Amino acid sequence: MKQINKVNERNLNYDDTLKKIIKRTDSHEQVFENLTKIIRKLEIANEKQNTEFKNLAQELKTYAYSETIHTDLAPEITDDETTHYTVRTTQKARNKESHREPTEQREIIRRDSMLKPTDALRMIENLNGINDIGVEEFIKSVKLARTRVNDQIPLLRMIITEKITDRAKQSIRFCQITSYEELFAILRTQVSIPTTVSGSRNKMQHIRQRTNETVQSYSNRFKQALKNELEYAIQAKHANPIARNLALEEENTEAVRFYVHNLQPDLVYCILRIRPATLIEAQQEVSDMEIWLQETAHRRTNYRNFNTPTHKINNSPNTHNQFVKKPINLTSKLPTLLKCDNCQKLGHTRSNCSNKIFAGFSTGKFYHQE
Repeated sequence: MKQINKVNERNLNYDDTLKKIIKRTDSHEQVFENLTKIIRKLEIANEKQNTEFKNLAQELKTYAYSETIHTDLAPEITDDETTHYTVRTTQKARNKESHREPTEQREIIRRDSMLKPTDALRMIENLNGINDIGVEEFIKSVKLARTRVNDQIPLLRMIITEKITDRAKQSIRFCQITSYEELFAILRTQVSIPTTVSGSRNKMQHIRQRTNETVQSYSNRFKQALKNELEYAIQAKHANPIARNLALEEENTEAVRFYVHNLQPDLVYCILRIRPATLIEAQQEVSDMEIWLQETAHRRTNYRNFNTPTHKINNSPNTHNQFVKKPINLTSKLPTLLKCDNCQKLGHTRSNCSNKIFAGFSTGKFYHQE
């Protein structure tokens, strides 16, 4: 009996759990039905809004067509029997134009944002052939200006006549240039000088700081030789990017050594103790050291001027009694007079005397000739 009671209790528990599960499933089904109803209502509302928007758009189109006065297709609209067809064709044409409007507007905005050739010409630097920005930098500036201008052909002629001068102008004066690609090819072949890595390195090694030159001007000259010549030569020599980067790193380390050793001696002794790793660090340290040396020199001059003896005037009333006037001996300043022993005259000596001494033949005495 006890076992039967236990089985009955278990069955009752199972029934309760099943009822609970059924209730939960019913609640889930109700929630799902409610959600589907809400979604359906939202879809209906969206459809209504879409239809309203379409109706408003059609009304706006008809209003625009009725209110427009100046049209490009006005001659096609007539009052004869073919009026219905012409209006329909005009509406189709307008619909086509409405589809083309965004692209045309973009083109108009792009044209308005473009520069004139005279304004774009200011973006390009001059190419002289010697001590300028270089052919590659000039080509980059021309490409940038070409993208900002509407009429590219007038810009090309203005570049050839105004921006290419001196030696570069002489080297391309016999070449016929009709496009930008021809200009770039001719500049690379005629104007640019093929530089080697060793030649540009030797040129950079011989750049020295002058006696009265500042560190900034020396750094600018050194950078120009390093970037404009040596880096371009390395890029032209090494096609592989890994080998190119390694060569650039080696040349940068050598450039730091050249830069430091070509400074003034007083700056070299100070910078060698710091041992900068890059060229930028060396330039910063050298500029700071130059400022410090100038300040120390200025302090030394001020210290010397401060310690110089100053003679103050004594304005006491008894100062004039301390000084006694001594009598002046005028004879001491006169020159000593010479006297001759022969003629007893002043102004000369016996050796310079003009009266000669001679002896008489009869008497044997000496006489002076006056």
